[in-house]
Amino acid sequence: FNQDLSNWDMSNCLNISYMFYNCYALNFDASNWDLSNCTRVNQSFSSMYLNFNSDAPWDLTSATSNAYSLFYNSQQFNGDLTGMDTSTLTRMDNFLARTKFNNSSINTLDVSNVQNFQNCFGDIHTVSGVSFNQDLTNWNTSSATNMSIMFKSNTDFNGDITGFNTGLVTTMKQMFTSCSTFNRDISGWNVSNVADFDQMFYIASAFNQNISSWNTSSATTMYRMFFNADAFDQPIGSWDVSNVTNMEGMFQNTDNFDQDLSNWDLSSITNMANFMGQRTFAQFSSTNYDNLLEACVNGGQLNVTLGMGTIKYSVSGQSRRNTLVSRGWTITDGGLV
Repeated sequence: FNQDLSNWDMSNCLNISYMFYNCYALNFDASNWDLSNCTRVNQSFSSMYLNFNSDAPWDLTSATSNAYSLFYNSQQFNGDLTGMDTSTLTRMDNFLARTKFNNSSINTLDVSNVQNFQNCFGDIHTVSGVSFNQDLTNWNTSSATNMSIMFKSNTDFNGDITGFNTGLVTTMKQMFTSCSTFNRDISGWNVSNVADFDQMFYIASAFNQNISSWNTSSATTMYRMFFNADAFDQPIGSWDVSNVTNMEGMFQNTDNFDQDLSNWDLSSITNMANFMGQRTFAQFSSTNYDNLLEACVNGGQLNVTLGMGTIKYSVSGQSRRNTLVSRGWTITDGGLV
């Protein structure tokens, strides 16, 4: 099916959800469509993956919570969104995911009521070979609670998002996973309500901003947070990690990180497997390993697995390591210096 539907009168339509789902060959100019009364537009233009690329200056104010996945997997879509009214939307999850979208008009959208940005731009590069890379300086994200997977796999993304209001966000899981160019200053973000930092900078190989001032007191999991984040080496030893249970692979295969973590409160930790897996003695000093062992001892936890690659401890750290082993810890490392 590939007909010209540009003159359809949509002004009385209430629900066009899934309307063109999987119409992979369809392409027409929908820019004059009046969708102001539509209460459901979710996935209406999704999986039109061969051709669809219309401008979309639509009034979506009636859709509220039902505009999610609007263009999901319409891989050729890069339409101009200037004039699109999104001021009442609460969900933009999967909104432009798996498309080739990289249009500066995105910065004109009013997203002040959007709570869910999960996978909004995710996997664009993976599918289309195009990486989303636009500034979002005009976005008011004060209502956002979910930013997980938001920019995942956009390898060229380095847009200006320094002004994001993240005060209500509870999850940033995989937010910058495989964003290998991203290196913006996000030190001013309020992450005090974020519980899930899993894989946030996973293979974000250029990121090296000083985020030492982040309030991480709500964090419960930091699984692979900096996995393969090769450039990262910032003093985050003052972070409040007292509620974190899972740090598996947190700095695994991270080439440069070498910081003092002696002040970390590890009283809730249950898993540090591969914490610094695949790392060597040349990449993390014995002094800082000794300091980490001190933090582990002070945390008082039993039966934890700690993976340190081939990093070595010194004589002063040996007694701390022995204490942990006596508490049932399983530790892999490079042994005594």
